[in-house]
Amino acid sequence: MREFPMLCALVAVLSFGQYAMPIASAQVPAVIGFQGRITVNGLNHDGPGHFKFALVDAAGATSHWSNDGTSAAGGQPTGSLALAVTKGMYSVMLGDTTAGMQALPAGLFNQSDLRLRVWFNDGTLGFQQHFQ
Repeated sequence: MREFPMLCALVAVLSFGQYAMPIASAQVPAVIGFQGRITVNGLNHDGPGHFKFALVDAAGATSHWSNDGTSAAGGQPTGSLALAVTKGMYSVMLGDTTAGMQALPAGLFNQSDLRLRVWFNDGTLGFQQHFQ
C-alpha cells in the first residue's frame, strides 16, 4: 500500500521534466562583477581612485578585453574609470557599457586561461599594476 504514493510522486516528478524550460549553456554574461582590495605603501587605500582593467592570456602577452578597448599585448589601457575605494575595498562590473566600458566579447570565455590585470592610480603615485 505504501508503494503507490511513492510511485505516483516519482511519475509526477519525471513527467514534469518534459515541460521544463531548456537552459542555455556557454552564454557570455553581459557583465562580470569583480571585487578587489587596493593597498598603497602597505595601507588600505580609502577614497577615490582611478582603475584600468584588462583580461589577458596566462602569459600576459595577449589582450582579450580591456575597459576601453585599447589594451594591446597585455599592456595598460589608455582610459581609466573613477571608482570609490573604502578601507581598501572596491567593486566594479566589468563590461558595463553604461559605465563607459567596452562590452565583453562573445567568444571571451572560449579562451582556456584568462587573467585579470588591474592598474590603480591613487592620484599621487601614478598607475601601478596591482593584480596578475
